[in-house]
Amino acid sequence: MTKEVLEAVKTDNLALAEELLKTGEVNVDWCDERGVTLLQFAADAGKEAMVSLLLKAGADPNGEGEIDRTPLHCAVSRGHTAVIKRLLEAGADTYRKNRYGYTPIDVATHNKRNDLIQLLKAPPTKLSDSIALTAVFSRAAVNSVAKDIQKEVIRTEYCSIL
Repeated sequence: MTKEVLEAVKTDNLALAEELLKTGEVNVDWCDERGVTLLQFAADAGKEAMVSLLLKAGADPNGEGEIDRTPLHCAVSRGHTAVIKRLLEAGADTYRKNRYGYTPIDVATHNKRNDLIQLLKAPPTKLSDSIALTAVFSRAAVNSVAKDIQKEVIRTEYCSIL
C-alpha cells in the first residue's frame, strides 16, 4: 500500500493519497529504496497541498530518510517558497545539517536567495510557533537518542557475530 501512496505523491493525486493515508496502514515517514521519504518527494516537487496533507497525517517535518537531507533542504534547494512556509509552520528545523554539513540557510545562501534566507531566519511570530519550535527540539533530541541506540544495537549485534 505504501508504494501506492508514493505513486499518489509523485503524481500529486491528493484524493488517492488522502484515502490511502486514512486507512492507517501506511507509515507516513516511509522511505523508498533510495531512502527518500514521501514528504521529501512532495517538498522537492513543490507540491504544497501534498506537503500539507502529509504533515497533517503525521509526517516528520525534519525526517531525513536515509539521505540525510530534510524536506526543508529539498524545498529550499528548489526555491519552493510556499512549501518552505508550510514546513516552517510545522516546525522544520532551519539549522539541521545535511550529510555535507549544510543547513537550509546555507543552501539558500549558496543559491543567492535572500528572500529565502530572510524567511528561514525569521523568528517565530506566534505563541503556537514557539510551542512548535520547542516540540521540534524535543522531538529532535528523542530522535537523536533513538538513532544512537539503534547504532549501538547494530554494533553490538555485529560484534557478537564475530
